[in-house]
Order: sequence, then C-alpha cells, then structure tokens
Amino acid sequence: MKVGDKIIWYFDLTGKGEKRSGTITAIKPRRDGDLVFVDEHHKLEDCIYAAYCWPASVEAELDAILARRRALLKAYDDSMKDVFELRNAIARGERNG
Repeated sequence: MKVGDKIIWYFDLTGKGEKRSGTITAIKPRRDGDLVFVDEHHKLEDCIYAAYCWPASVEAELDAILARRRALLKAYDDSMKDVFELRNAIARGERNG
C-alpha cells in the first residue's frame, strides 16, 4: 500500500462492524505495525493499522468472504446453544445423563 491508494477497512472481521473506505494520505512505519492515515483522519486516534486495510479493488470479494464467515459463526453459535440446552436439560433431570 502507498499514499494515494483507495482502501476499505473493517475494525471487526466478523463483518458485523461498519465498513469504511478512503484514500491513504500518509503512512507511518512502526515496530508494531504500520499506521495508515486516511483522508481527513490525521489524529493518532483516527489512524488504522495497515493489517486492517484492504485495496478497494477487492471489496466485493472481501464482502463475500465475510458473508460466508458470518454464516459459519451463526452456525457455530446455534450449535453451541444446542449443547448448552442439552446440558441444562440433563441438569434439570429432563434427560438421562
């Protein structure tokens, strides 16, 4: 990535968070990861770690991946709900344990 590139970013790769976009205006190399400054966001608290940035050209593909990820997370959450319901039924004596 370089200054002038159009990017998108999520702070939460579950895809639940807000998707943002902008143009890189500055990059500050750091030991713990490069900081990217976008458009009018030039205060340190407004910058983004480069690891969260994606080229704007892959937006549709990234959105599709995150949609699949949301479906997998929901399936996992639903299955864990079933596990806990079974455990609670056993604890209440409604099922043989």
